[in-house]
Amino acid sequence: MKARNKYQEKIVELSHRLPAPTNKQMEYAKSHIFPLLAYRNKKKGWCTHCGQALQFDPKSKAKYIVCPHCGKRLEIESRSERKYTFRAYFTTLCTIGGFQVVRHFFCTKRIHKGLEPEYEYCEVVQNWIDTNGKETIMARSTIPFTGYYDYWNWNSDLSIKVRRGYYWYGSRYDITNTVVYPHVGLLKEVRRNGVKSMKDFDGFPANKLIASALADRQTELLIKHNQKELLTQKIRLGNHHIESLKHPEAIRIACRHRYIVEDATMWLDYLDLLEHFGLDLHNPHYVCPLNLHEAHDRLLIRKNREDARVKREQDIKEARKYEKMYKKAKSGFFGIVFGDDKIVISVVQSVEEMAIEGEEMHHCVFACKYFSKAKSLILSAKDKDGNRVETIEVNLDTFQVVQSRGVCNKNSAYHDRILKLMEDNMHLIRKVA
Repeated sequence: MKARNKYQEKIVELSHRLPAPTNKQMEYAKSHIFPLLAYRNKKKGWCTHCGQALQFDPKSKAKYIVCPHCGKRLEIESRSERKYTFRAYFTTLCTIGGFQVVRHFFCTKRIHKGLEPEYEYCEVVQNWIDTNGKETIMARSTIPFTGYYDYWNWNSDLSIKVRRGYYWYGSRYDITNTVVYPHVGLLKEVRRNGVKSMKDFDGFPANKLIASALADRQTELLIKHNQKELLTQKIRLGNHHIESLKHPEAIRIACRHRYIVEDATMWLDYLDLLEHFGLDLHNPHYVCPLNLHEAHDRLLIRKNREDARVKREQDIKEARKYEKMYKKAKSGFFGIVFGDDKIVISVVQSVEEMAIEGEEMHHCVFACKYFSKAKSLILSAKDKDGNRVETIEVNLDTFQVVQSRGVCNKNSAYHDRILKLMEDNMHLIRKVA
C-alpha cells in the first residue's frame, strides 16, 4: 500500500535510510537461531554446524557430542540425511527520526555434508512505533493461498501494511518465534517506561511490548514492578489488541505491596470471585493472599455451593409444575408407613420433599426426575432419630424393589434390614395399586 499521508511518507523515507545489518549482528544470528545438531547413522554422522564428518561409539547412548572440528556441543539425532535446511527469524531494534524500529529478518541456513554452510537473510517486517505507542507496519507481501504462514514474496518491496485479519496465534506482523539481538537501541521514552533491555523480556513480541509500554500506563506499571506473569497475560495472549487487565486498582495495590503474582490466570479469577462476593478489592488482606491456591479454592467452593443452591432452586421451581401430577398419581400411597424398632419407611409425598431427599443423600433421585416416572414409587427409609438412611424405588408393575440407595449411592448398615422390611410389607403397596 502506498503512503497516504505525510506521517506514512516520513516512515517510508526513513525506512530507506536504515542501514543493513552489521556483520556482528549476522554472526550472532548464525550462532543463536539455528539448532546445533549432529546427524547420526550407526557409527557415522556429521555436524550440521560445520558440515564435517563425525565418528560415534556404537555402544554409546549419549544424547550430546562435541564436534572436534568446530568445538560446538551438538544434540544427536538418528537421521540419514546428507543435507540440512533450517529457517528462523532474527530481530534487531534501532531508533531513527524519533521512532522505535523493530526489524525482523527471515534467515535460511543450507548445508550439505562435507561442505561449508550457506546463509541467506531477508528483511520481511518492520514495526515503526512512535513515542505515543502508535504502530505502523512496513512489510513484504505474502504469497496467497499457499497454506504457509511464512511464505513471503521475496521479490516484493517493503511497503505500508494494515492488519486486516488475525490468525488464531495473532497477526503475521507480530513475530514471536524469534531471537532478539541483545545490543539494542531503545528510545529514551521506552527506557523511561521500564524497558531497559530485551534480555529481561525473552519470548515477548518486541513490537507489542514497546507499543504497549509507551501507550498504556498499566503496562508501564507491570514492567516496573516485575509483574511478568500479568504482563504475559496482558500482551502475549492479547492477539487482537492490547487491553487493560480487569481490576486495575487491585493490580496497583499488589504492586504497591510488592506482591509478585506467580499465577496470573488464577489470581485474576480469584479477583473475580472477590468481586462476586462483594469483598474489598482495595484491601491488601484479600488482594495479596499468602497462599493463593488456598484462598482461590476456598472462594471457589463457596461459589460452587452458591451455584448449586441456585440451580436447585431453579430445578425445584421447574419441577413444581409436576406437583399436581405427582400427587394425583401417587396420593393413594401417601398413608403407607411401616418399619421396626430401628427403621421407619414412608412414601415421599411431594416433589419438593424428593428434592431434599436427593440433596441430603447426594444421589440423583430428583435430578433424574423420578417424580415424573409413572411406574416408580419412591420411599424414604429413616432411622429412629429421623435421619435419612436410604432411598427406595419400587416398580409398580412387578412390585419389586428396583434399587435402595444410601448416601452417595452406597449401601447403608441397614441395607439388608430395609430390603427385608420392604419384602414383608409389599402387600400394602400392592393393595393400593
